[in-house]
Order: sequence, then C-alpha cells, then structure tokens
Amino acid sequence: NPSITANTAPATVNITDNDSSIASITAGTPGNENGPVNGTFTVTLSNPSSQATTITYTLGGTATEGSDYSAIVTKTITIPAGQTTGTITIPVLADNIVEGTETVVATLVSSNSPLVTVSNTPASINILDNTTATVTVAATNDGAEPSTPGLFTFTLSNVSTTDTQITYSVGGTATSGTDYTSIGTTVTILAGQTTATVSVPVLDDNIAEGTETVILTMTAATSNPSITANTAPATVNITDNDSSIASITAGTPGNENGPVNGTFTVTLSNPSSQATTITYTLGGTATEGSDYSAIVTKTITIPAGQTTGTITIPVLADNIVEGTETVIATLTSSGNPLVTVSNTAASINILDNTTATVTVAATNDGAEPSTPGLFTFTLSNVSATDTQITYSVGGTATSGLDYTSIGTTVTILAGQTTATVSVPVLDDNIAEGTETVILTMTAATSNPSITA
Repeated sequence: NPSITANTAPATVNITDNDSSIASITAGTPGNENGPVNGTFTVTLSNPSSQATTITYTLGGTATEGSDYSAIVTKTITIPAGQTTGTITIPVLADNIVEGTETVVATLVSSNSPLVTVSNTPASINILDNTTATVTVAATNDGAEPSTPGLFTFTLSNVSTTDTQITYSVGGTATSGTDYTSIGTTVTILAGQTTATVSVPVLDDNIAEGTETVILTMTAATSNPSITANTAPATVNITDNDSSIASITAGTPGNENGPVNGTFTVTLSNPSSQATTITYTLGGTATEGSDYSAIVTKTITIPAGQTTGTITIPVLADNIVEGTETVIATLTSSGNPLVTVSNTAASINILDNTTATVTVAATNDGAEPSTPGLFTFTLSNVSATDTQITYSVGGTATSGLDYTSIGTTVTILAGQTTATVSVPVLDDNIAEGTETVILTMTAATSNPSITA
C-alpha cells in the first residue's frame, strides 16, 4: 500500500548468554637440565570465548628465574577466540651447580576478558638436575710440635645450592687427645662454596715419638644424593721435636754374703712411644761366669712410655778370697731410632765375704851333711791375688853357719794355696847336737781378708 511507509530506524533484541568460562592451570611436562629440556604448563578455559583471552600469571618455586630458567619478561598467555588451551613454556638453563630437583610454581592472577575468570589454584613442575659432584680431601698442611697445626681441605668438584655435611673417620699413629686435639667426625661445606677445612691442633709433649700420622677417611657426604664422597684417605704428618738419650748409673752393689745381686739403672731422658731395647757390655775386675752368672743376652728393654729399666748382676758366692771387685757396664747401642745412647760407663762393687788364714808347718827336718829342712805355708782358702807373707827366723841353729839364710818373705801365688821355704843345711865339723830353725809369721800382706 503506497499509503504505508516503513520507518527504517533499527530495533535490537538482546539475547542473554548463559555461558561463562574459567581459566585454570595444570602441570605439563617437567624440565630437565640434561639437554636441556624445557618445562611446560597448560592453561585451559572451561568454555571457549568469542574473543581472544590474555591471562597474566606469576612464577615461583625453588628454581630461580634467570639462573635455573630464562627470565620471562612478559608473563602473559593469549588463548585465541574459540580455543580453550594454551601453553606456558619454561626455558630451562643448564649449569654446573648441584641443586637437586627444583620446582617452578605458576599461578594465574587475572584475565583481560570480562567473560573469563581465573582460578588461583597454582600448578607445579620439576626441573631435574643433571649436575653431580664429588668431595675429595687432601692434607694441605703437615703439623709439627710444639704448636704448628696440620690441615685437611675438603673440596667439592661443583658448587652446591645446599650445605653439604661430610662425615669421616680418623686413624693413624698419632693419638687423639695426646698428640693432637680431637678433630671430631663431621665438617660442612656451606651452600655456594666449594671448600671447607679441618684443623689438626698439635699438642706438645716430652715423648720421643718420631713423625706420627693423622689419617682421615671420608665415609659419606650427606644431604644430597648427587654428591658422593671420595673415600681415598688423606694423611697429615706431625713432626716430633723430642729426642731421648739413654744413660746408665750404678744401682745397688752386689755382695757374696747372701748372695745379694747388684744392679744398674738405665734411664731415658724422655719416654719413647715405642719399646726401646738397649745393648750393653760388662767388664771390670769381677769375672763373668764365676763372680756373677753369665748374662748371655746383654740387652735391656724399656717399655713404651716409661723411662727406666734395671740390669741385674746375679752374684755368685764362692770360697775364693778376692776382696772387693768391680762390674763396669757400658751402653753400646739402641734398637730404637728415636733413642741414642751415652757411652759413659757405670761401675758397681761386688763385696767379698770370704776370708782365709795362713798357717805354717815344718814339713821336713834337715840333716847334715845336706838334707834340707822345709817349711810349708798353707792358705785356708784360695786367693785371687798373690799373698806375700813376712816372717822372722830364730832357733838354736845359726843362719849362715848351720844353714843358708832363708830370707824373711815368701809368696803364695794367686790361685794357689801353698808355698814352701827350703832350709838348705850347711855341713860343719862341729859337734852341736840337734839344732832348731824356728819360723814365725808376722804378716800376710796385700789382702785384709787374709790373716797370718
């Protein structure tokens, strides 16, 4: 109808949507330094949107952005219109740091689309570490008396992000608490460092020990399975500043009355850490095997840590008049390289308890013209020395007329018990009858143990 015209102004009917969309994040693939292999997160819309959706997120966790993975300057992800998923990539960086497995935690924070809300529930992925390390130990300083400490140095082949506690055992020839202060059984290499040290504080003493050792052996490196301990031991030497000299002195004298053994004392100027065997010789006026028992092995052993020992001289009693005799002992060598010997000798006496009496008897009468008379002198015990006897001569016979002069002395030789004096008769033509030569001992000299 031409009488009706259309007003072309538009009219709008709104259709209210009954759909909404929620963005959430889930873990994708883990990262790995071996490669490296990037890690991922997946962002998912519960419903697609009719427009592109840009979502902002944050990153956290134990991994460090910029060192464990590349820094992500713009932390947004855009999901195109009509799609429901998008991927966040974590660009993993390889390093030489022992870190163990670390985490990246991603959290959605906002959406630029009013049609999409975000779930704040975070997601986490791991970054696997491929770096390992070995701990080694070395003796970097030896110790010395009186006060120079030794030093062990522990070294990690790669730095670790966590403290590394190391356990070890201690041995060697040196004694903890005596030669050095105890060094415990653990040490820690701090996170970010590669070395730690253990000092061996040396203790001074007066014991001749020579160089001793402190041997440290690692048993474990704890707190991180990527770190292993090299169990090869390390040795710190402790140099000794002590020496020892062995000397000998007289102890107690011997005596045949008993008998009582004689002794010598051997003394070390400082104790030794090991047993010390010292060789000696014996001399003097006493005779080994007759005045004292023969000592086949002439050594004395002083135990470790002690300073004195005793040499015993086993005295033998006899019936020989010897007087006081001597035993002289001299140290000759040491079986311990830490001990030297003084060659100064020591002497003890062996007192004699044997006495003797000299008697004289007329064992033959003389007769003219030429039969000599004879006096015999007898010792009741043998003597080790010559015994000189003096005597006087009297009687009715006249020396030089009736008999040749017989002097005034006679000697009983050492080891013998008799001596004789002959009275050589002189023949004359005088009728005298029987005459006498009377001999009277006056002294037995050279030994106070012999009386006439």
